[in-house]
Amino acid sequence: MMQWVGGKRRLGLALAAGLAFVAVITVADRLLPPDVSRYEDSGRLVVGGKGEPLRYLPAGQGYWRLRIEPEAVDPQYLALLLAYEDQRFYSHPGIDPLAVLRAAIGNLQSGRILSGASTITMQVARLLHEPRRGWAGKIEQSLRALQLEARYSKREILSMYLTLAPFGGNIEGVHMASRIFFGKEPATLNLAEAVLLIALPQSPTARRPISNPAAAADGRSQVLRRLAEAGRISAADMRLAEAEALPVQRQALPFTAPHLAAAAARRTSAPVVQTSIDGGLQQKLEQLARQEASWFPDAATVAILVAELPSRRILASVSGHDFATAQGQVDLTTAIRSPGSTLKPFIYAMALDAGEIHPETVIDDRPTRFGTYLPRNFDRQYQGRITMRDALQQSLNVPAVAVLERLGPARFAAQLQSLGVRMVLPAPREEPGLAIALGGVGMSLRDLVGLYAMLADDGRYAALSAIEGNTALPHQAVVRPTSARQIGDILADAPRPAGIQGTANNMADRIAYKTGTSYGFRDAWSVGYTGSHVVGVWVGRPDGTPRPGAYGRNTAAPLMFHIFDILGGRGGEAPRFAVPDQAEMAVAPPRLPPPALRNFQRRTNIVAEGPRILFPPPHVELALPAKGGDRVVLEARGTQPLRWYVDGEPLPGRGSGDHAEWTPAAAGFFRISVVDAEGRSSTVRTRLIAGER
Repeated sequence: MMQWVGGKRRLGLALAAGLAFVAVITVADRLLPPDVSRYEDSGRLVVGGKGEPLRYLPAGQGYWRLRIEPEAVDPQYLALLLAYEDQRFYSHPGIDPLAVLRAAIGNLQSGRILSGASTITMQVARLLHEPRRGWAGKIEQSLRALQLEARYSKREILSMYLTLAPFGGNIEGVHMASRIFFGKEPATLNLAEAVLLIALPQSPTARRPISNPAAAADGRSQVLRRLAEAGRISAADMRLAEAEALPVQRQALPFTAPHLAAAAARRTSAPVVQTSIDGGLQQKLEQLARQEASWFPDAATVAILVAELPSRRILASVSGHDFATAQGQVDLTTAIRSPGSTLKPFIYAMALDAGEIHPETVIDDRPTRFGTYLPRNFDRQYQGRITMRDALQQSLNVPAVAVLERLGPARFAAQLQSLGVRMVLPAPREEPGLAIALGGVGMSLRDLVGLYAMLADDGRYAALSAIEGNTALPHQAVVRPTSARQIGDILADAPRPAGIQGTANNMADRIAYKTGTSYGFRDAWSVGYTGSHVVGVWVGRPDGTPRPGAYGRNTAAPLMFHIFDILGGRGGEAPRFAVPDQAEMAVAPPRLPPPALRNFQRRTNIVAEGPRILFPPPHVELALPAKGGDRVVLEARGTQPLRWYVDGEPLPGRGSGDHAEWTPAAAGFFRISVVDAEGRSSTVRTRLIAGER
């Protein structure tokens, strides 16, 4: 009886001890979870639309490391790796007791440590945590291995090893090792390559094949012999693999579309980032940019953007010709530059859409003052009475400014900004003025190409995208299809630069395009489209240095047409231009505008100097109202709406018309200003003196 009671007590104590041990282990696991941050801190691979590598970006601290799954690795490599490193990987709990026993016997018999019995999981624990050396470190590795096995699947643990295994220097993981040593994907390793990648992590520094080829060859041979002895490979295969040459230098990593690749990687945390870039086209255009830049004597460079229609997928993005220079670090496809005359088609398109003009409306191209603004044509010549069609084709400045005045520059800018287009005015808080018709605003090449894609797609706007999967974007109607097609027809018939061939009557040759040159010859532009592609080209110096004589028509346009020649074999929809067919043109003259739109007349009720303050007159003294709180009535004439300011502060309440009411707080000197809808202003200074009470 006593024995039975004693046995029961011992069993209870044993169970209690077991439960206590489990509790301690559970608490320790919760308090000290495995740190997998190094595994999660993966580098990035940006690929093109067909999966072609564009650019690798390193992980933290400059390590070339890219997360990889077992399925992406050559099956032979995986099989030989497990056969050499951890034969019972899929059956043990993180520690292999049989391997421990075998290693212990071997070490005792030899009198020194020959094997440590580390499993793949234990090696992962070491790579994640870098434990202490000696027996304490082995114990910690073992406990961490058990912890990893309890939390992660075998596939996940194998992925950690394949991602973190060291290969010397800043190279980690089988993907980057395969890329840097062999210039290939790890899914296509041959036997000699696979065995070298098995041998290197055992001693990554000593066995670097490029700096220590003899040690690398010896390590590879050791692995080959052991695999042959185990019957995993034949003796003939072993000899062939031993005879294969080792890599003698690091292979260059892909470096295509570097700016776009970096920007795409910033938008997602995925280790592999899929873009819409056409790798072959991108490389051709990068080579073309280098070739063009070599002809420039003044450190100018080229930016190119090609988008597909109607998807808005970016197929190529070239930012300069030399990424390695200081100026090459600037992404010129998103840099803010003056667009010159490239916004004119959108001014005319919106005016057509609003019923303000017709392509055949006649306008006077002559010296004209718009308030204090006196625009001149590029060649300082004037054409007299001319149609809107011809004015746009010849890129005349005065007609474009007159049409923008009719539209209203604030309205025009607001319409573009509502699409997400970034417009940067010369001064903060400045109102859009008429100068934006001629480049008096900052924009990017990417936004310009997106706007021209709108014209090409019947007036529907959608943002360009380089991230695959983000192309199904909502389309926003900006102008009616008729207006967009009329502009396309005008631009397609514009004369081409000297030496550029093409027949306007041949629809396959028709390219609607516009050039632009910023003030001081700092930026040269050409943007064009067909039914299937939009191409934008910028030429200039990233630092904004003037380039006298370099304008859009003689620098950017020829390059743009060359790019369309490269795209020529890609097919796509016919251009959407509103052109009558030949039979219709034979029996009827071109459509004429209605009588109300046959001649363009300016509508303005302001004097040349802009708005005028009628009261108070300048430099007068006014008696401050005797009763506190009484108002002074201000009066002006100008283009509505008018906004009133006193000493730079806007008047509260009703301060936006011809008349405004101002309640001065005290006597003194004041500056009263009024600003009209065009951003023009008038200011008077007055003095209020205390009146009788």
